[in-house]
Amino acid sequence: MINNNVISLKRQPFSFAITMNNHVDLCVNASFDSSTYFQARKGLASKNLKGFQDSDAMAVILKNEEKDIGITKEGYNVWFYENDSIHTFREIERKVDTIVCWIQIDKLTIVSYPKYGPEIVEVPLEKVKTDLFLVFVDRVYRKHPNKNHWYNSNDLVDVHKVTCKVVWE
Repeated sequence: MINNNVISLKRQPFSFAITMNNHVDLCVNASFDSSTYFQARKGLASKNLKGFQDSDAMAVILKNEEKDIGITKEGYNVWFYENDSIHTFREIERKVDTIVCWIQIDKLTIVSYPKYGPEIVEVPLEKVKTDLFLVFVDRVYRKHPNKNHWYNSNDLVDVHKVTCKVVWE
C-alpha cells in the first residue's frame, strides 16, 4: 500500500515497477539514514546530495541476478535500460511510447565504506527492522559549449526525482 510516498511492505520479496519513455540510467539511493531522503524532498539537486556524487555509483549486475538493492548513505544503485538484452531489470514490457521495467528485490545488501574499501553484508528481508529511505533520480549532463569539456557532477541536471519511504509490516 502507498500513501503520501510511504510504501508499506511485508518482509518478503517485492518488485519495483519503473516506467520510462527512453533509455535511462536511474540513480537509486537506498539508505536506513533519512538525511538524503529529506534533503531531496526539500528540493536539493542530486549533485548536492550525499551519496549522489560521480564516484558513488554502485553497479548492478545485468538483470539484477543477485535480486538485491545496495543500502548505503554513501552511494547509489544504477538501474538502467539500454536495450532488451542490456539492462538491470527482471522483466520488460513495451507499450506504445513507454517501457515498463520491473526489478526484483529479495534481499538488502548493506554497503559501508571503512578506511580500506567497501564492506558488504547481505540481509534477508525477513530480518530487516529499520525503515528504508529511497531517492530515485533520472539525470542527464547538460550540454556544454566546449566539445572537449570533461563532464563532472557540476554538469548534471535532474530530469525527474522521486522519494519514498518503505515501512515494514
